[in-house]
Amino acid sequence: MIVSEYCIFCSCEAARTTVGTAAPAAILKATMPEADRHDTGENYMKMSLAKLEQEVPEFKWADYLSAFLDEDLSDDEPIVVYSMPYLKRLAKIMVSSDTRWAAVKKTTTTFTSILEKGEVTETHLTEYTSKLFLPRVLWNYVLWRLTLDMTQHLNRDYRARRHEFQKVLLGIQSDRNRWNLCIDWTNKRLGMAVGALFIKENFNPESKTRLKENTKQSVACYSTFDLNGTS
Repeated sequence: MIVSEYCIFCSCEAARTTVGTAAPAAILKATMPEADRHDTGENYMKMSLAKLEQEVPEFKWADYLSAFLDEDLSDDEPIVVYSMPYLKRLAKIMVSSDTRWAAVKKTTTTFTSILEKGEVTETHLTEYTSKLFLPRVLWNYVLWRLTLDMTQHLNRDYRARRHEFQKVLLGIQSDRNRWNLCIDWTNKRLGMAVGALFIKENFNPESKTRLKENTKQSVACYSTFDLNGTS
């Protein structure tokens, strides 16, 4: 429910519902399709912090990353981005929400007066609020999504409540063991380091030398192969 000093939506459940569902709908529309996210090499973009702020100026990247990492970052700090199109679309949504709310505040008195006279129907309100994306809704949505994601890292009681939610929403019958999650998180977030340890424990330098030599010979053979002839 929208609760603010501008209570122009509180008299109509349809209006509150429309505004409340606008945030996830708009963000979902901005998200890259699953098929486009499979090729990480295609989406890989390395740039400086200054370049990132230039590409997506609507968000204060330097302030956010410095606070998150608890250290000052220079403008030439290298940043790897895998979802630039999404970040740009999301930034436009954030700016749009501020612009639209500013327009709403200018017409609050007039709109409230019409509402009190009973001249505005629920259909009118729904159409009106469907064009709005209130900052309060956006921030609440982000915080609730963050809370939902963080519960998997908390104690057993929180994880039990999260599992109840997923059971109803997604039909998940059993929760994963903590050890299984820890292994999965480590492999996903430290994949290069885990891979290096695996190679160090299971491959000797001689195997690497032979592999490089075999690869070199294969490249040399195929470079002389005539696809249009018989040689």
